[in-house]
Amino acid sequence: MIAPLRAWILCLLLFASAALCFLDRQVLSVLAPTITAEFAMTNTVYSRVVFAFVLSYTIMLALGGRVMDALGTRRGLALSVGFWSVASAAHSFVTGPITLGAARFFLGVGEGPAIPGAIKGAVEWMDLKRRGLAVGLASSGAAVGAVLAPPLTVWTAKHIGLFLHAHLPRLRPRLSARVAHPALEPATR
Repeated sequence: MIAPLRAWILCLLLFASAALCFLDRQVLSVLAPTITAEFAMTNTVYSRVVFAFVLSYTIMLALGGRVMDALGTRRGLALSVGFWSVASAAHSFVTGPITLGAARFFLGVGEGPAIPGAIKGAVEWMDLKRRGLAVGLASSGAAVGAVLAPPLTVWTAKHIGLFLHAHLPRLRPRLSARVAHPALEPATR
């Protein structure tokens, strides 16, 4: 058993992890009209992209407890969150439905073990009298993430997406010039 304050801090981190996990998976649904239009995806093609995530998530959710038992909760959660973070970042390189499906598949691989890991962590790190509350708090992050995802995604897409759309074309030539001509980089001491 660990110190009570540390246990509650870890429990809050588990809550945040579950919230991010479910927030991350809702982004595609919220932006589906924009994404399907941009990639000229039919409903059938979109359903295959969604299926790629659901398939890998379902398999890894079932195996997630085994992963946590084999690696330990800390290592298992670190691997899970790290993998899904890389998979989430890979979405920025998507060029069409196939690469989107691949990114979603790997997102499911990373997110699958996160919930069993959060529950296992809450049980391991909290004293016996408070385990039910800890498990409830850790797993309720999933619901909070799902509720916050639509408004946060819409706001982010509207404000940050429009900013990048407006300013990235002006920055691209400057960035390309610096990559092509490193001598143009400012001198550093």
